[in-house]
Amino acid sequence: MAASATDYVNSTKAATVKGVEAGGRFFLDMLPGALAGIGFEGNYTFIKSSNPGDVYRDITGAARNDAPLVGLSKHNLNATLLYERNPISLRVAYSWRSRYLLSTNSNGTNGTYTYYSAPGVVTNQDGGQDASTQIALPIYGGNYGSVDAGVRFKVNDQFSFGVQGTNLTAATQRTLMGGYPGGKLVGRSWFQADRRISTGINLAF
Repeated sequence: MAASATDYVNSTKAATVKGVEAGGRFFLDMLPGALAGIGFEGNYTFIKSSNPGDVYRDITGAARNDAPLVGLSKHNLNATLLYERNPISLRVAYSWRSRYLLSTNSNGTNGTYTYYSAPGVVTNQDGGQDASTQIALPIYGGNYGSVDAGVRFKVNDQFSFGVQGTNLTAATQRTLMGGYPGGKLVGRSWFQADRRISTGINLAF
C-alpha cells in the first residue's frame, strides 16, 4: 500500500530580496483657473528575489530551485490622475503588477506525470524512458492591471458626497503553471472580478 505525507522544515539556504522604488506627486498649479487643480501621482517598484531553499520539480521531474519569493512581482506600477479644486476631488488610478509566484507545491500540480517530449516519446529528468515521474510545478499569478476611480463633491464643511468605482475595466486574473521546457507558462485558471460602483456621504456635526 502506498502512502504520502507532508511536513515542513526550515531551509538552510537564505532567501534574498533586492529592489528599487521611484515615485512622485505634483500639481500643475502654474496653469490658470480651474486647470491648476490637475495633478499626477505615480510610483514604480522593481524587485529581484530568489529563494534557493524552495525546491520544485519541473514537468520532466528535475529538481529546481530558481523560483522567486512567493507573492513578489518583479515589476509594480501605480499611476493616478488627480484633480483637487473645491468643491471637487477626483481620482483615476491604474495599478499593474507583473506575474508573481503563488506556490511551488500546489494541490493538482504535484504527483506523478508522464511527460511526452515528442509524440510517443517519454522523457524524464535523467533522459530515460520511464512511464512516469514525480512533479511539483510552480503556480504563478499572471500579469494583472486594474482601474479604479472616485469623485467627491464638498457641499459645505458639514456635508459631502461621492461615487467610487472599483475594477472599472472588469480585468481578468489568471494563474499559470511553470516548469515547462524553455520557461513556457501554461494557463491554469481564470477569474473574472466584478466591476463595482458605490456611493457614500460624509456628515460632520
